Amino acid sequence: MSISEAKHFELIQIAHISAGNILVFILGFAGVVLLFIKRFKETFLLIPIFLIGIMALKGGNRFAMYLSPFIGMGIGYFLDELITYISFKRKLNTFYHYAISLIVIFLVVTVFLFSNKESFSFVAKPKITPSLEENFIKLQDLTPLNSWIWTWWDYGTAIQYLAARAVFHDGQSQGSPKTYFVATSFSSPDPQIARNIILGISNIGAEGIKELSENGKTPEEIKKLIFSGAFSKPVNNPIYWAFTEDLIGKFAWINFFGTWDFQTKRGKKAPIVPLVCKKSSAEKLNCGNIIINLKEGKIEQQQKAFPLRKIIIKDGPKIIERDYHHQGFYFEIVNKNKVSHFFLMEEQPYKSMFNQMFILRNYDKRYFELVYDNFPTMVLFKVK
Repeated sequence: MSISEAKHFELIQIAHISAGNILVFILGFAGVVLLFIKRFKETFLLIPIFLIGIMALKGGNRFAMYLSPFIGMGIGYFLDELITYISFKRKLNTFYHYAISLIVIFLVVTVFLFSNKESFSFVAKPKITPSLEENFIKLQDLTPLNSWIWTWWDYGTAIQYLAARAVFHDGQSQGSPKTYFVATSFSSPDPQIARNIILGISNIGAEGIKELSENGKTPEEIKKLIFSGAFSKPVNNPIYWAFTEDLIGKFAWINFFGTWDFQTKRGKKAPIVPLVCKKSSAEKLNCGNIIINLKEGKIEQQQKAFPLRKIIIKDGPKIIERDYHHQGFYFEIVNKNKVSHFFLMEEQPYKSMFNQMFILRNYDKRYFELVYDNFPTMVLFKVK
């Protein structure tokens, strides 16, 4: 499951994100069920929304947002019943009734704030950074109005809104066969295949894939047809391939779908790992919990060592390579605007179009034209 909010959480986690802790969750849940039972006529219209919230207990954790208000309602119901009981039992006058109410409310709010102190200290970060939003808006200047943008689905809707450009892939289509082909363009080591995928999907789309399937073509046969360029006819709309900074963290999942084997039903979930490094000596880089030994070509972690196959240094248009061992990891140093970016990966992600075109900007000019280079925020290519 690559969509974090669609993953299933256990009861403890659901309780934590919807109420702060399990005790408050149980109290609120019991309270709202009791409220529905005792005041069914007044509350029955809310029951369908409550049932959607309950889906968080069996389905995706995203449904917890519907559950949280009902947990609050349940606690409120118990609070109201408690105040009413105290006032009735003690036969309090109006003054004492309100005084007791304020004291009980104060105590409950204090307990609630204490149990949710982590939530109040949490500072949410925007899903789209200001720099990335600025680059999406800039697409209006970089591309003609009738352009189509090829990229991963997460920000497809945002691009449509901010850039007023059509996209191949967004949150509404991420469950379609297009997801596989968009992913393969990123994970493929072959620029011609990547270009054939983009032009092929441009010509036949999801409907064309469906038609091929209905005519008896297997997924593997459809894949081979598109990869071979059978549908790579020219299109009237200019097509641009956008690589964005968020995709570095998402690449493992993109690669998983892009390397999917229809026989084994498996893909390769190989990440490109960004590192924060600083020099610890002339020949060593300290990258958190690992040391990159530039002299011996190895990764040192605690008492273990792993070989480096190659170190790649990109400084402006120059790409310098240092070969070390016949196998091992690839370590990249990308210098841009006086800032160094460090990445560690296996061979397959290293050869992928995502790494070659986006991180190294090493592309085949027969198939692509570099239009905009604002690495690491966004790099844009025109598909020839």
